[in-house]
Amino acid sequence: MSSSLSQQFADEYAKGVVPALLKAIKNSKWKTRLIMTGVFAVTYKHQADFLVADESIGALGWVIPGINDLAMLTMVEILQTPGMSRDAKKGAAWMLGICGGLSATVNVAAPGTLLARIVFGTLVAIIVGLKLVTARIKPDFSDLEQHEVRANAGFDRPARKCAEDCTCRRHARAKVLTPQQKAAITKAQKKADRELAEMRSGYVPADAPVSPALF
Repeated sequence: MSSSLSQQFADEYAKGVVPALLKAIKNSKWKTRLIMTGVFAVTYKHQADFLVADESIGALGWVIPGINDLAMLTMVEILQTPGMSRDAKKGAAWMLGICGGLSATVNVAAPGTLLARIVFGTLVAIIVGLKLVTARIKPDFSDLEQHEVRANAGFDRPARKCAEDCTCRRHARAKVLTPQQKAAITKAQKKADRELAEMRSGYVPADAPVSPALF
């Protein structure tokens, strides 16, 4: 027997849950790296120009932002590696925050309008926050199990089978008994009630089996 449309939809939807989840996790990781690379490319020269202008730093101003950005990328890789120890990821998160804070400080302190400083500082804060969020992305297996139960609810239950003279409340609306069926049911019920009353009063039918021990 063919399944209902709702059952077909539930089956197809359940099949797509896991692939969609894996795709979302994979896309979030490479998009995060792409966003970080773009932010680094935008903020690098802004930081380098400011640091080079400091005579005590000089030409090292072109190297320092690159080292800091490389350190941030390394921390990102640690955070995104499955199976990495909790201590390593915790340390990487702290280092990412420190490196991001240093980059944001330099971008805000660099010469420029107030709007430019806010924009460059916010860009660095965004990539740090974005990375901390994507590092926590993982499947919620309990939610997946509940989703599967909800999707398949009501489809795996065996259909209840009733007798032809069924008068249960669930089927009464779908089936109308004939007068003969109603009379037969009433008669059978009355007979059962009468026999029960006689047994309670101590009456024993003549054809009832008697134990030989009584003779």
